[in-house]
Amino acid sequence: MKTSYAIGIGIAVVLVITLAVAGLQGMQQNAPSPTSTTLGTSPGVSSNTSGAATSSAHQSANSGEFAMMATDPPITASGVSSATVTYSGLAIHSAGSASASGWTQLQGSGSVNLMSSVNVSQTIASAQVQSGTYDMVAMNITSGSVVYNGQSQAATIASGNLEIHLNSDVQVSSSSSSAAIVDLRTFVINAGNSSSPQFVISIAAKATSVPSSDVAETSLQVGAKASLNGQAWWTGFQDQTATRITISSATLTSSSLSLKLSNSGNSSGEIQTIVVTPTSASSAATASLPSSLSGSAVFTVGGDGSVQASNTLQGAILLNNSTGTTVNAGSSTTISFGGTISLNFGSGVLQLSGVVAGQSYLVTVMGANTFANIVVVAQ
Repeated sequence: MKTSYAIGIGIAVVLVITLAVAGLQGMQQNAPSPTSTTLGTSPGVSSNTSGAATSSAHQSANSGEFAMMATDPPITASGVSSATVTYSGLAIHSAGSASASGWTQLQGSGSVNLMSSVNVSQTIASAQVQSGTYDMVAMNITSGSVVYNGQSQAATIASGNLEIHLNSDVQVSSSSSSAAIVDLRTFVINAGNSSSPQFVISIAAKATSVPSSDVAETSLQVGAKASLNGQAWWTGFQDQTATRITISSATLTSSSLSLKLSNSGNSSGEIQTIVVTPTSASSAATASLPSSLSGSAVFTVGGDGSVQASNTLQGAILLNNSTGTTVNAGSSTTISFGGTISLNFGSGVLQLSGVVAGQSYLVTVMGANTFANIVVVAQ
């Protein structure tokens, strides 16, 4: 009897151990995989990633591969041959969540050469994220530098914390790779002069999803670059978000400025800053800013259309918010200033000069997603 009893106890112990081991193996099989991998970086592209993505071999039915890309057609002060910004704080936002919550962080940081990203996308983050719909992306531009007249110069960043609503939401799933592209719309402004430059980089942005059919495997590698030329979805996005502001007429005197602005684009634009700079009669308006704001008249534009003269750096910085006068798509507006116009930006109050009749001036308007200029002869 004792022998039979011992055998029974032994069988029970073996059965308990077997069930415990089976349960432990089941728990291990259902546990989430760790998210850690090393991502490749293209030559000449600086980036750092940590825990930013998971190998496709460890994909879950509840997650998918997502890449964030960036591009930038910058508008720069003449004389600038290179402009670079560093970024961090990348994130993607779940649709339906409050704007203060629902963010998934995409760990990583790096730099983008703005002058080499015209019609070229650069992948700045790649991650395995939960399946679902995402409607915003975020990034933080932390620092910048430029090469001006052959010399490297540091640049101050204005409005570097970007939270951008997607023009078209991103759908993340395990069945296909997904991506969003951030179109940085950047001004590189020299608020100093040619001998003592003081650069400010001001950034606004638009963003949209990339069709899954155009998300190549190489797009999932941080630092990867791809041409946007000829991409129908990219052309459509640019057309939908373009302002195409023009200055249809301008009148300038020593005591007044009047501009008629027209918007032939499909997106509204904000007029935030006006700059009047002396120039030669033979000069033509170009897609660049004056080489410096020194000796210019700078004006800030309010939401009610009011125009105020400014001689401070703050007046030259474009803020990525709703300030400024809106020019809706397909509409026109007139902005006017009355009062003495002093060309003394950066010169101090004791070195005043005014607008002279018969001389030519470059009038530039700027704002989030907005740029236009015209050469006008003062009356």
